[in-house]
Amino acid sequence: MNKKERRLALATAFQSAAADITVVDSLEGKIPDKKTKSLVNACKAMGVDVNTTPTLLVTASANKDIFISARNVPRLQVNQADHLQMYDVLRADKIIVEQGALDYINSYYQ
Repeated sequence: MNKKERRLALATAFQSAAADITVVDSLEGKIPDKKTKSLVNACKAMGVDVNTTPTLLVTASANKDIFISARNVPRLQVNQADHLQMYDVLRADKIIVEQGALDYINSYYQ
């Protein structure tokens, strides 16, 4: 599969999941104590139960605090916007995207 086909497939998968996407301004500072419970509660406040629903969390840049908090949640996958994989998008029932990541995705996949 060449690059154009891969981009088109990922853009199509992301577009078909548009109904399941939740956009947040930023996750910076929302998980100050780097605990899994804080991340789970923040996601529940956004309307997504990450303990029961396969979820993809897309960040604009590398965020060590979110990665540390999310690594113990089996149904939560954390990925950066520039490392987005089609398999992750297709596997997730809910997708949480930071606004900066959504801007990057829109500009890259147009």
